[in-house]
Amino acid sequence: MNKILIITIIAIFLGVNAHADIKGVSLNKISEKVSSTVSNLIPGEGLTEVDVKLRDDNNGNGNYEFKILGVRDILPSDNSNLFTQFSLHTQEINSDKRIIGNLGLGYRFLNSDQSMMFGANTFYDQDLEENHKRVGLGFEAKAAMLDFNYNLYQKATNQLVISGTNEQVLSGQEYNITSQIPYMPWSTFNFQGYRMGK
Repeated sequence: MNKILIITIIAIFLGVNAHADIKGVSLNKISEKVSSTVSNLIPGEGLTEVDVKLRDDNNGNGNYEFKILGVRDILPSDNSNLFTQFSLHTQEINSDKRIIGNLGLGYRFLNSDQSMMFGANTFYDQDLEENHKRVGLGFEAKAAMLDFNYNLYQKATNQLVISGTNEQVLSGQEYNITSQIPYMPWSTFNFQGYRMGK
């Protein structure tokens, strides 16, 4: 199913790009039209963002990038929400354009006085071209004077040799905490970092 969607999108890009060259229409306008069309094809209520960029590489060859992001509610209520997020995008890896897919599940809820929001999520990433895989887990807390995020990533595939190059998905973690400094409302404290594993 994913491969059919990817092939359809690429066919639209290439066909539209050729049509743009013939008609002399700007690639920016074509990119906007394709983004809008693809966005309307994705069913369901929720947030949908589609960004398609078509470019000419000055050799007469069309180049493209795309990013599709969707968020859909599963069990919404006044104080909590179970939701899913999915994305599909191009990414340059070792001078090779890859298509990366992501699927996530998240839950957010407010505390009893609705002054703080807490959340947790889990997600799965896959390089659809070369079959690299990664899973993750994240936590967050947000309030008027606090913004906290923590994400843990775990590789799900071992090192692969792609076109003579050793490629390895890395495990790791990243964290960020931002807070307003007491008695100094014009300034904030921020502590962030990451650690990569093998």
